[in-house]
Amino acid sequence: MKINFKKIVLLLSTMILIIYVGISYVLPRVILKLSREVSTSTAADFGMRYDKVEVQSDDSLILYGDFIYPFERNYNQATSSHSMIVLHPLKQNTKSVYPLLKSFNNLDVNFITFDIRAHGRSEGHLYTMGIKEAKDVSLIIDYILELHPDHSFGIYARGNTGNIALKAMENDSRIRYGIIENFYKHPLETLQRFNYDDVFVKNKTLQDYILKQSMDFLDLNIEEHQPNLQRIDRPVLLLKTEYNKPELDYLESLLVNSEIYHMYFPENNYLLANLSDRKRSSDYISCVSEFLEMQSLHAIQNSKESFFISEDRFY
Repeated sequence: MKINFKKIVLLLSTMILIIYVGISYVLPRVILKLSREVSTSTAADFGMRYDKVEVQSDDSLILYGDFIYPFERNYNQATSSHSMIVLHPLKQNTKSVYPLLKSFNNLDVNFITFDIRAHGRSEGHLYTMGIKEAKDVSLIIDYILELHPDHSFGIYARGNTGNIALKAMENDSRIRYGIIENFYKHPLETLQRFNYDDVFVKNKTLQDYILKQSMDFLDLNIEEHQPNLQRIDRPVLLLKTEYNKPELDYLESLLVNSEIYHMYFPENNYLLANLSDRKRSSDYISCVSEFLEMQSLHAIQNSKESFFISEDRFY
């Protein structure tokens, strides 16, 4: 049988071209376009009083969220002067954090949660590796300060949004503390670890190349994707489980200028998104509540003078 080398070369060249186009152009778009889950549930469905939040991003997307009042305050009382911003996990929406917020109903703290860009009700179609998402957090803070000028803030990253929260803390010194559940050394891990329907890439060289192509596609600086952890000098609570302990131990070693708190939950690998299991979730709720109560008091005391010095608002 005569072998047609021209056809073999042509076939191999075509296959290489298809693979190159797939990795260089198709795969970055697949990874950055997360599936959207929209919910009609509101904080009121969980017995919480709230006001709607609508903020326009720097690239003209409308972000929708909630400003949730302390549970024990009635309609005639002024709101607390401290708010914790709660980021829902990627590929979910604000509904996923409502049960958690209701479990903190004994705290005199407001909660701000919003659908991250390209999630839920908010506009947008692409995840930007936490870069624009972190800037959106600062815009939410600007919005709240217009309504409540004497105000302080913390941030809680549920699930796989730890890198976003840390980036926001680096950018904006008005965030006085952070609560982190997960951290990823490489931004593609953020998408892959929890999103099994996305393409899983393990090779470090290939990950770096896809990241570069993704950043080029987004027209963003590749140097921005990871937070500069040395610039974070505020308290951080790390919620460790058997599942995330290696990553959070590594994160702890990098937060050299932060006061670190941590709690270990060996039997609660996903920090109980379902809080109905009171026996296993009580330690988790108590730990976060105690930290939040302590930090909110410190934040309120420290914020009164710093928020009026506009030059010091950002690093």
